[in-house]
Amino acid sequence: MIYWSMDIEHGAALLVFLYALYGLVKLQNLYRRTKDLEFIILLSIILVVGLDAGIILYGGSSIKLFSRFQYVLALVPLLMFIICRHLAGARSQAVSASVMLRNAFQSYLGSASLDRLAEEQVTLSGEKKVLTVLHCNIKGFRFLSDKLGPQEFIHFLNTYLSDMSDIILQYKGTLGKYVGDEIWAFWGAPLSEENPISLASEASFALVKRLKQLRPVWEKKGLPRVEIQIGLNTGNVIVGNMGSNKRFDYSIVGYQARLAKVLGRLNKVYGTKILLPESMVESLKERFIFREVDWVATGKKKPVRVYELLDSMDGLSKYTKFFEVYTLALAAYRKREWLKAKSLFEEASTLHKGEGVCKVYMDRIKGYIHSPPTKDWDGVMRL
Repeated sequence: MIYWSMDIEHGAALLVFLYALYGLVKLQNLYRRTKDLEFIILLSIILVVGLDAGIILYGGSSIKLFSRFQYVLALVPLLMFIICRHLAGARSQAVSASVMLRNAFQSYLGSASLDRLAEEQVTLSGEKKVLTVLHCNIKGFRFLSDKLGPQEFIHFLNTYLSDMSDIILQYKGTLGKYVGDEIWAFWGAPLSEENPISLASEASFALVKRLKQLRPVWEKKGLPRVEIQIGLNTGNVIVGNMGSNKRFDYSIVGYQARLAKVLGRLNKVYGTKILLPESMVESLKERFIFREVDWVATGKKKPVRVYELLDSMDGLSKYTKFFEVYTLALAAYRKREWLKAKSLFEEASTLHKGEGVCKVYMDRIKGYIHSPPTKDWDGVMRL
């Protein structure tokens, strides 16, 4: 009878021991996949139960050893529970901070950039950083708003802003704010990018390309022809959460941001689409075609040599003759060779469809022929 009882006990212990081994393997795999700390607690409980079953199976002196430490071993699950709860609380705080940060930026960033937020140290309080800034607006927006009815206008504006914003997010930009038809975007905050100038330029080129696709659809609906004006600039700006105690916006301020807006507005003067300073051009020459437009000074700041982003390098061949004549015209203009410059600008304007820059220079030259500039004239356009 005693032996029969021992066999049952050993059999039950063997089953418990085998199930404990199975449970250890399964829980370990679950923890690796989910990183859920609760599985560690279960692991510790199963470990104690499995150890108890193993001692019953193999008996001997180990039973005496186990009897000395059985109370200590019984406390292992409790100890593991306390440790795991502490770690879970710390993890919960980290997750809560990550969720809060994600919610704060979900209106500004694309999904891929939001996923990176938890990996980088991001601050909302404000910092000074070198960012690449984009300012985009609709040419003749006031005329457009007056021409359309309220519902039609709002539908158009929402469609336009949605399409343009999607492209900016696609190129990893941060949406700053909308001011009527104006779109502010920037690269370099809250997430750093390896090539912000390239991304901003690619986004600008894509915006113009997308507008060409949308324009026929809008014109079929009776909407007037829509053109956009884009200004780009790179420099130190202040970026952070700005606003009142009622509402905040993650935005930028500073001269370099204002310069992007000035360049965007200057497109209207020159009949161009994308303007940017010389400082950004060098790193983009392998991807895009540029031409110098003018020297521009804002306030007491040093003049900025402004360039137009014309096209991708794929279209270089169709600009060869135009660049040759235009470069000669610009050089003659700055040497005050008015008649020569006028003739060359006229020739250049016939080589480039929809040319607006040449017309600006021809109009200036007409004035200078009748009333030459002073001796200290440096060719800079002062705003």
